Amino acid sequence: MNQIKWMIVLTIGLIPLLAMGCASIITGTSQQVNFNSNPAGAKVVIAPGGTTGTTPFTAKLAKGRSYTCTATKDGYDPDTQHIGKVFNGWFIGNALIGGIIGVIIDIADGAWFNLSIESVNFQLPPKQK
Repeated sequence: MNQIKWMIVLTIGLIPLLAMGCASIITGTSQQVNFNSNPAGAKVVIAPGGTTGTTPFTAKLAKGRSYTCTATKDGYDPDTQHIGKVFNGWFIGNALIGGIIGVIIDIADGAWFNLSIESVNFQLPPKQK
């Protein structure tokens, strides 16, 4: 019987530790973003970070920051799009369950935000002659 009491106490004591960094654990610290363009085949540069790709492609971007993405293609005017950040509701779980350590973890790794969009669609108009 004494052993069962210790297991219960240990389990209850571990719950707050397991909930720490709730947003980090549940939604992660990065997010997949799809990049498309009309016409396809545009070169995209994502700043900060300097990630590049040719549309269509998917990039894994860190949360907790905003990005500026520029698409270029010969014969077309460039298009620039912005990816912002929005509050991640899972962060509230730390304030209620995980405590200050979980809050600090989510703030430090940027998981208290999500990226504002999951797909960027560039429209590249033909250059005027």
